[in-house]
Amino acid sequence: MGVFHFKGVFKEKTEDGRFLYFFYPDYIEAGEVGGVFAIKPNDWQPVIVVEANAEQKGLVSTDHRCVSGLAAKIKKHFEAEGQMPTEVFRIS
Repeated sequence: MGVFHFKGVFKEKTEDGRFLYFFYPDYIEAGEVGGVFAIKPNDWQPVIVVEANAEQKGLVSTDHRCVSGLAAKIKKHFEAEGQMPTEVFRIS
């Protein structure tokens, strides 16, 4: 079992209320491998917009696992602070 270092960086808010984040499935070992996901504060169901294809690039982590973990951290931050974070990290 490995340790995963996930990172999410706010990109933009869309007109339909979605928040777009860049995501990195392992920003320590493969900082160049990333994608984009969208999330809405009303349902918290993340949708991968641009896949990082982490597994195909040799990483143990998956895009889905990364995005799910980051979405949970974003939701927790929003509930505590009342706003979406600009950057979020998760070690899994």
